[in-house]
Amino acid sequence: MRPHKSLNELILKNCQLNDIEGIEELNLLQSLNLSLNNFSFTEPIQLLWLLKKIKNLDISGNPLFIKPELIFPENIIVDLQDQKIEIINISSTQLEDEQLEKLLAIYISNVDSIKQLNLSKNQLTDASMPYLKEYLISNDENLENEGKHLKLDISYNQLKDNYEYLIFNPKIKDLKLGGNEIVFSHKTIDIASTSTLTHLDISNQSLKAQSIQDFIRLANYQSLTHLNFQNLGLTQVSTNHLLKQILINNLRIEYINFSYNNVGWKGCKVLNLIIQRIKKLRILLLDYANIQCVGLTYLWLALNDPNQEDLVLEHLSVRQNNINVQWAV
Repeated sequence: MRPHKSLNELILKNCQLNDIEGIEELNLLQSLNLSLNNFSFTEPIQLLWLLKKIKNLDISGNPLFIKPELIFPENIIVDLQDQKIEIINISSTQLEDEQLEKLLAIYISNVDSIKQLNLSKNQLTDASMPYLKEYLISNDENLENEGKHLKLDISYNQLKDNYEYLIFNPKIKDLKLGGNEIVFSHKTIDIASTSTLTHLDISNQSLKAQSIQDFIRLANYQSLTHLNFQNLGLTQVSTNHLLKQILINNLRIEYINFSYNNVGWKGCKVLNLIIQRIKKLRILLLDYANIQCVGLTYLWLALNDPNQEDLVLEHLSVRQNNINVQWAV
């Protein structure tokens, strides 16, 4: 591969590659997509040390295998401090707890420019939480000084507990915990803490709680703008309780997804007030939420109030809610 002075983005997705020899010659490369190939951990990562300008790296869908005894030369570790990488996608790589520990230790912890880390669809368990916590602590000063905040996606793994540190870590603004095995209850989160999250996704947990009405005191989530609680097995009491907290605490919510929960018409009654009073809600998803005709009436009244010309709702989805089509017409 010959040097190319102007190439800054390279997509080699799903090319059945297992060798990228010579890629270090592309010294102006800023975005590299190596997803869905046959790379092990060592080959692409060792070469990428030399790509000083790389900002976006996608190695998702590769069968990464990180040997516990893997050690990189000291000069490579030192060079990492000069890298400017901001986005790393390591999803769907069969990553396990010990491999994550190695990855954090030899690479990610030595690069302080990372803003977005995708670890979704792997085999991580609660045993990986101490490694993530250590990484976040080690990078606290750099993130704070440079005004950077981390987007962390650890959805669709095998987490059950010990996630509270992530929710209440001031450096994480966007957290995706969906698709794990967490049963949320009022006992699982320190409700006295204060979260700085703007985006929280805990959707699609494989284990459903009977009720999580007390699981969150939303007064502690004043920065929250995006809330995804899809498919958590929420009862009408639970959803009504959570929605009332949004209203009472005047949270500037722009996105709500309560699909596949039992929202019911009473939840829509509260949403009517959220739409009209807070006036920030742009996207509302209530598919399979048992809102029925009465619930839709409350939403419709909010959207058609002639005195509410400054509403910003752009997208409303209410599929499969036992709504009479003739009534809607």
